Amino acid sequence: MLRLLVGNAFERAFGRLTRKARLNPLLKRIAEAHEAREWRAAIDALRELLRIDPQNVSALIRLGISLVEIGETAEAYEKFSLAYRLDDSNMEAVVNYARCLLDSGDDEQARVLLVRAQTVIPGYPHIDSIYSSLLFRRGDTESATTFALRAWLSYFDNGRMPDGYLWTRAYEDKSEQTLAAEHHFWAQTSAPLSDKITYHLPSFETRDSSKKLRIGYWSPDFRDHSVRYFFRPLLEGHDRERVEIFIYHDSSSSDAQTEEIKARSDHFHAVYKESDESLVKLIGSHDLDVLVELAGHTSHNRLWLLKARLARVQVSGLGYPPTTGLETVDAKFVDPHLRTPDDGRCYTEAPLELPQSLWCFDPRGDAPEPSDPPMLKAGFVTFGCYGNIAKINPKIMGIWAEILRRVPRSRLVLQSVNFQNPGTCERFGNRLIDAGLERSRFTLLGPVPGRDFFRSYNQLDIVLDTHPFNGGTTTCFAVFMGVPVVTLQGDSLISRVGVSVMSNVGAADLAVSDVNEYVSRAVRLSQDVDFLKKFRKEARLRMQRSSLGNGRMFAQDVEAAFTRLVEESGALKSIARPSQIVPLPAHELIRRAMAVLGTGQWESSRRIVSYCLAHYPDFAGAHIMMTEDFTSEGRFADAARYLEERFDRFAASDRASALVNIARYWIYAEDWPASGRAVAQLELDHGSTLEERLQARLFKAFLEIQSVRVVKHVALDKPRARKILCVLPCDDVEHYQRMEKHLTNQAAICGASVVFQRCAESLKIAAYESALRAPDEDIVLFIQKNISIGGPGFFERINHALESADVVGYSGAKRWVQLDWRLDDFGQRAAAFIQATPEKSGFAEVLVSGGGLDELVGGLAVLEGGLLAVNARRVSGVAFDHEWMDAETLLEEKWSYEAGRAGARLAVHRGLGVYVDRDLQLSKTYMAAARTALVAQMGFDVFSLQRKDGSMLACPVPDFERGVATLDVYFSPEFEVLCE
Repeated sequence: MLRLLVGNAFERAFGRLTRKARLNPLLKRIAEAHEAREWRAAIDALRELLRIDPQNVSALIRLGISLVEIGETAEAYEKFSLAYRLDDSNMEAVVNYARCLLDSGDDEQARVLLVRAQTVIPGYPHIDSIYSSLLFRRGDTESATTFALRAWLSYFDNGRMPDGYLWTRAYEDKSEQTLAAEHHFWAQTSAPLSDKITYHLPSFETRDSSKKLRIGYWSPDFRDHSVRYFFRPLLEGHDRERVEIFIYHDSSSSDAQTEEIKARSDHFHAVYKESDESLVKLIGSHDLDVLVELAGHTSHNRLWLLKARLARVQVSGLGYPPTTGLETVDAKFVDPHLRTPDDGRCYTEAPLELPQSLWCFDPRGDAPEPSDPPMLKAGFVTFGCYGNIAKINPKIMGIWAEILRRVPRSRLVLQSVNFQNPGTCERFGNRLIDAGLERSRFTLLGPVPGRDFFRSYNQLDIVLDTHPFNGGTTTCFAVFMGVPVVTLQGDSLISRVGVSVMSNVGAADLAVSDVNEYVSRAVRLSQDVDFLKKFRKEARLRMQRSSLGNGRMFAQDVEAAFTRLVEESGALKSIARPSQIVPLPAHELIRRAMAVLGTGQWESSRRIVSYCLAHYPDFAGAHIMMTEDFTSEGRFADAARYLEERFDRFAASDRASALVNIARYWIYAEDWPASGRAVAQLELDHGSTLEERLQARLFKAFLEIQSVRVVKHVALDKPRARKILCVLPCDDVEHYQRMEKHLTNQAAICGASVVFQRCAESLKIAAYESALRAPDEDIVLFIQKNISIGGPGFFERINHALESADVVGYSGAKRWVQLDWRLDDFGQRAAAFIQATPEKSGFAEVLVSGGGLDELVGGLAVLEGGLLAVNARRVSGVAFDHEWMDAETLLEEKWSYEAGRAGARLAVHRGLGVYVDRDLQLSKTYMAAARTALVAQMGFDVFSLQRKDGSMLACPVPDFERGVATLDVYFSPEFEVLCE
């Protein structure tokens, strides 16, 4: 996967060293380690490189990224900060320094840096990932999820990107079955384990039932982390006469809690320095009966290693409410209160149903005694909710507003680490107000440490739980401090933790099933002073009488369940049930596959397509992507036949896309009749949308050329004679001479009076402005060196177009509302040009955008800068701005935009026969600065979730000349009209 990301980064930052990477063992080791996700090996090699070159910015960044991957964030941030200090123009340094600022709480400055980076390197996946974290901290879960998914698809086989997405996705107010489908998608499409890892997998002998049960617990959170409130009671409650405990601490962070856990384990292994290969070998050597992974998709886990069987039974528990998604994880901790008839659709794991509670909570002496309900002194009820504000969605805010409306003088206290940031407080407070809460009736508090945190529950009478992601640890804290929790239950563990906790303390009636009940129950509870006083006094004792608060009781339940699982599983069998999870929709799977393929990750994309076909064997989109196997080898006829053989199995709604590709493949195979049959079928039976009908017309236009039919064109009314000056910025004299010769021949055909002027590329502004001021010139053409013109009518058509327009190009848009206007909706753009296609050597591709069949499309706001034809007298007062120089064609595009704003009429002529040579690069030395300035000047939101389209009609053609002829036919009024 890192072939794309690391390759590009090395090329930019390592300069000449990168080009010698194959000869340099050190750089080769780094690149190979990153690509294989062997972060610890990469760290060793990068440290070695930095000893040689301590100020190598790219090496510092790569080292920081590798350290983040294994959880060494403190040192990673040191490297990122140093890289940024050394070169604050390096966009990767900017992005990762923004990560440091975000973690330090400065999300405003972090956003400034992320905007800057997104402007300059919008494809860099860490931008979306960090921006997602920023949005998540602000409580904007829906947007955070969108950016987290974009980051994952851009860097698909990275271990952290899917964790970020899945964990963020869990907070959304969405179906729990869909959440399970997302996890299953990850498990089934992530990269397989390498042979180096699977080589060390243990082979389990038949277990000797007389021996102790060997249990391994694996987590990065055996430290001062919320997991310890649940793990230590279990660890200390185990009967060491029956079980032998192995601890795998997968974090560099250790503290007093780590030492307590180490002292109470039989075998303690700090494994964070171990490579995946070494860790698998170590765990395998312990002949475990049960391995319990406690982190899930949180923290710096290595959950992917459980794709292999490291123990006879593999279990997920305590740290992660949703499913892992892995069918090789046999069981998940649940209890009777979490079970529902359809919970099989929410887990790949079998339910490991414990008799009372899925976990045990015991703060081990950290908590003070509860006080009386504060309403007794205050004279009003205080509701509260503590925890991550990402759980507080607009729906739950509205419910809370209704509760406060029904309980006069009541207050709401929200406490969260997020509220350390004043900006977050202001934004979140506004959201609460928008949901209907009065500003005077809620308080937002930052976190407090240690015993003070427990004591802070003394300010609450009642906790209002979140939904669908219930409180977990915070619910246990509340109950331990005697505060009852009103909770809304859902379909799986993530939304049923509340009912589990409250049932275990004899208050199951506080767990309700619908919104109206939730409101009425909270209101009634606020009026039941006797219950509130009694619960305050009894809650802690009630916990300790059940396995929710009794470690020995809970450990006995776990040991019995583990023993049963091991006996059921046998030596080599998995006890996991076949997955009942309904996969994501086929169209969404292929959308993701296309996004992954678009970033050059073919192997990852192929895994997604295979997953789609396993569940949707007749989905056309998946089969279309499968044809890449043929087309990559030039076997276009085989690709067409592959789709034709399966065509009748495709859904009617998907057949048009299959026919479009069949027609394309037959053109590449140069079988015109076969392509014609596909086009006819598309035209008659399946072309239901405007784009599909236009696509059929474009194919037919090309096939018309191949049938040697003569198309009679409507003659243009002869415009008045004009003098034309062509300005060609080009430093290559020979290339300029070829351009001039070709254009001279074009001018001779139509009898135009054309003068040519070459200018240095660095001096083109002076040449442009001089040309526009020339007294004798009617028309000025600005033509970049990567543009060629075909067809005999170019100057005639330019001349005619400028009768009704002031500036004419071959591509443009009706609006400029995002940084790259080329990604606007199909109907907002107008374009027609030809360029080389990578699919077949020698072939080109005709590209058209915009509806309708008019060659001349007016009313545009911006034009592509590769070619502009200008009515000199109409726009001579519009200046060119040096700020946009050396940024490809941004200078010309911004000028066209300003000309339009000044009253000039902008139009695109789609019959000019323009060929764009993408291999001939224009100067982009100051592209970063220009894009940054453009964003500031135009007020673009580079993180806007506006849909990025950029789609175009496309038809392959054997050469440039036939591409020009195809466009001529496509726009001809005498050609058969297929589209109204």
